[in-house]
Amino acid sequence: MNLFYLGRALLWTTGIYMAVAACGIAAYPRAALSSDPLSEAPPKYRICSLGSAGLYETFPVRALAFSNNKTLVTLCLGSDSPTLWESATGARLAGLPHDDVPVNSIAISPQSGHLLTGDAANVLRIWSLAHRRVVGQRLLELPTRQIAVSRKNELATLLLDDGTIELISSATGNRLRSWPAQGRARYTCHCLSPSGTILVVGCADRSIRVLGPPIGSEVRVLRGLSEPATFLSFSSDGCYLIAATPDESGRPDVRGEILVWDVSTFQVVYRYVISSSKLLTVAVSPVGRAIAAGFDNGQISWIDFASKRVKSWTAHPIAVRSLAISQDGRRLASGAGRRVKVWDTDRNAECIPHIGHDERVVQLVLGRDKRAVMSVGAEGRVLEWDIRKNTCKTLSLDGHIHSPPPVLSGDGRFLIGGGVMGVDLFTKRDQGYSRDAEIGTGAVMGMTMSSNKELMAILEASGPLRIVRCGDRKFLHTVEVGGLDERAGAALSFSADGRFLALLRPSGDLLIWHVGIGTPLEFGEVWGKASAVAFGPGGERAFVAGLDGQVTAWDLMRKKLIRVVGATEKRIICLAVSGDGKVVAAGTKDQGIYLWELGSGRLRLVLGEGSHGASCLLFSDDSSTLVSGGDNGTLAIWDVRGAKGE
Repeated sequence: MNLFYLGRALLWTTGIYMAVAACGIAAYPRAALSSDPLSEAPPKYRICSLGSAGLYETFPVRALAFSNNKTLVTLCLGSDSPTLWESATGARLAGLPHDDVPVNSIAISPQSGHLLTGDAANVLRIWSLAHRRVVGQRLLELPTRQIAVSRKNELATLLLDDGTIELISSATGNRLRSWPAQGRARYTCHCLSPSGTILVVGCADRSIRVLGPPIGSEVRVLRGLSEPATFLSFSSDGCYLIAATPDESGRPDVRGEILVWDVSTFQVVYRYVISSSKLLTVAVSPVGRAIAAGFDNGQISWIDFASKRVKSWTAHPIAVRSLAISQDGRRLASGAGRRVKVWDTDRNAECIPHIGHDERVVQLVLGRDKRAVMSVGAEGRVLEWDIRKNTCKTLSLDGHIHSPPPVLSGDGRFLIGGGVMGVDLFTKRDQGYSRDAEIGTGAVMGMTMSSNKELMAILEASGPLRIVRCGDRKFLHTVEVGGLDERAGAALSFSADGRFLALLRPSGDLLIWHVGIGTPLEFGEVWGKASAVAFGPGGERAFVAGLDGQVTAWDLMRKKLIRVVGATEKRIICLAVSGDGKVVAAGTKDQGIYLWELGSGRLRLVLGEGSHGASCLLFSDDSSTLVSGGDNGTLAIWDVRGAKGE
């Protein structure tokens, strides 16, 4: 039974309503119309969605803040506006338009409920979150690096790019006073006491200066940090001062530390030293004596410095770079990459349902019995999906997989992954994959396996591309490949018959080898810079998506261009060719999936136009169904019979 008819048969048992589409009838499950909380109706031709994205941003999250116990504000790298979310459900409430100017810093005044933002145009804006509009703004002399607010009155302070600190009204933005930084004592961070009577600043010389009361007069200089403080905060009652040294410089010798002072005596009452990971972000609970710390290994520690108890858990597969705690202290938000998770601080349990990968889907395969879909995420996990129940399970790995993500064989029976000393080969068992063998190589930055499981291609970080026979793990060819960026990696893929191998560099340079000869093919014409490549079912044709959005078909035996298949103005992320060779599908980031009929070159379908994209694609065996994996870690199944005129 192929995937499409299996999906429809199973969905009938879970409560279906029918929607008549322009090209046939599509079925949608009541419980899972879309993983996008803003969608009002399922995109045309979609059979079902697999997974639930939870709270997932368009760009990497770099700052979080709770306006109350229900609303969470996110600020992303590359985004021009903060976004408001419902923290209990992950529903997107609104984006705050910011005139296409990147926002540098945000803070929320608990007293007024206003959001303060500083942007690259040196404008301080004060937003009413209740009305979602600007209620005040002021042009500054320099960009704002950090904003701090007092909890009990309408005072705030701004740390400007030159180290100057301004005391302002959080209601109007009017400047009340300023303190210029001087010499080695330039300011690195700051905070206000809950009453707004004490200003504390961290300095580049690793000291902490306490100014006030009255605010502005220096009363104490605190020392004891091994690095300059980059985070300062008072406890909710103002009795304790917390300083931390989260570090993103990449220096291996800097781990970070957290110190707590008793404000009445200015004595250190607690010191938390990190030994095995790197501290990246810190948040202090608005109630009680709790501190949350996020680390580069994806862990979060919840520290009660009064009882000196620490509980830790793995929250993300990648580094945690932002944290925020709700006003009642019962919810903790953590940001890693584009994923935001909200935690119950009592149970260390997620509050927002999330089914799927933590990062984008990078590979899809049909299981051996054609009844399951298996996926690989950029975070390295392998999931097996139950279409009927809209659930997935993580397949365990007997061994640790290093970057890049592992690669599945065409039927999911085998898996290869980067190990400590090279590439490990795994075989699927009942609940996961067992390690069978190791192939010694250098550090790996790319790998793939042929559909017949006979060949592997391994790209080492130092440059060699090795083609290996799986059976006896013999090296057949070694080719030197230059111009690679170890941080960005490269994409590798075999043709279905294993005769050809494609390597796509992040720069857009594409090379195709004849595996039996071990040399790259030379074409009389040039396909230019490419963004994606896929082989036809027979292995003799390659389909290339250019950076200009044009898709072309190439004859690999004759080494010539066959035709231009189609074109779109959108940047194409991935390609797939149907098993009958009649349709090519192209996925974009979030502007739809395009399907062209190869015989005529006609654009037959656009799936999820303007609301849905794909990071990888897979056709069912009978070519009637397309599975797409998204940037948000979820899957969608589409009826694409209309692409062939059926």
